[in-house]
Amino acid sequence: MHRLVALLVFLLAQLMVAGSPAHAQDVPVTLVVEELRSDQGQVLVNLYLSEDAFLNSRLALWQKAVPVPPGASQVELELELPLVEFALGVLHDEDGDGEMDTNFIGMPKEGMGASNNPTSRFGPPKWEDALVDSVQPGDTLRIQANYLF
Repeated sequence: MHRLVALLVFLLAQLMVAGSPAHAQDVPVTLVVEELRSDQGQVLVNLYLSEDAFLNSRLALWQKAVPVPPGASQVELELELPLVEFALGVLHDEDGDGEMDTNFIGMPKEGMGASNNPTSRFGPPKWEDALVDSVQPGDTLRIQANYLF
């Protein structure tokens, strides 16, 4: 009897994990990060699933680092993205240190961008403007790197 109960609990737990958003089916999508000002360093891509996490790389669901090829002004990569609402944030990490460099007043010195290419004159883009409702297999998303200086 104990074995049967243990088996049922195990199967129920497996069903709950399989149906959770963290394990939702992902779809293959191409991401192109454009208008890089140099071929130095790497491009960091972060996937966010909530407004609270947006643009905080420590709270991203995942981060991918892609080296910028010599002579390139863009990078292209294949991603597996979830079938739920999400936003992407990118950083052209020109010095390759894995962090956004800022000037003495805290303004970014490296290129940044977000899904949907939202424009923002002051401050970071808003979650609502970067939110992607859905993607289909084979879609191509394009994000432009923006530099303040």
